[in-house]
Amino acid sequence: MAPAGTGPCGRVRESMREYTHPSRAQFDALRTLPEEVSFDQLELLRFRATAVYPGGETLAPLTAFARYTEAVFALAHRLGVELVWQGRPHLSVIGPDLERWDLCQVRRFPSLAVYRAFINDTVHAEARAHWRAVVEDARVFCAEPGRA
Repeated sequence: MAPAGTGPCGRVRESMREYTHPSRAQFDALRTLPEEVSFDQLELLRFRATAVYPGGETLAPLTAFARYTEAVFALAHRLGVELVWQGRPHLSVIGPDLERWDLCQVRRFPSLAVYRAFINDTVHAEARAHWRAVVEDARVFCAEPGRA
């Protein structure tokens, strides 16, 4: 029998890992998207019980995430990034019972160039301190808007 948290042949199940930033391979894969095509970014976010900042400051998770959102709002608006939808999940209808998400949101980026400008801006770089303090796990997907 495989140890807990492993799949067949003893491999670690991907769903047991926590993700807060893209891997190098995932970041490199972003470069394969057409440069000028808009895309939606679906984010599933799990927050820590308490957001903890370097230096020891602690905040309620929604307060810390609100700081991140407020910090990047003007930048997003200036670049044409839209918050299309945001909500708090009630329960998982399909998927592992143990997965818990605190916030789902969809942001629309007008292009990959805008996405790069957004994540590389100093305002976003400073706001990431709030993200790191509060986000325990995340799933982020890029999708072509309006296509099934």
